[in-house]
Amino acid sequence: MNLTIQNDSRKKPLKAQIMRSLKQLTCFGWEQALSCLFPVAIFASLAITQFQLHFSSNAYK
Repeated sequence: MNLTIQNDSRKKPLKAQIMRSLKQLTCFGWEQALSCLFPVAIFASLAITQFQLHFSSNAYK
């Protein structure tokens, strides 16, 4: 089996590398923010239902 590794002889300009890195960082940050919204929504809905149950049970006493 012949395995060759090809090196990219052309180097990208520094500005292009920085822009690509910033784009990756922005995408990563966006995905992390979206993944944090899921548990926030779950815990907020649990808190709201507990809050509503607390007031509805006190109304009938």
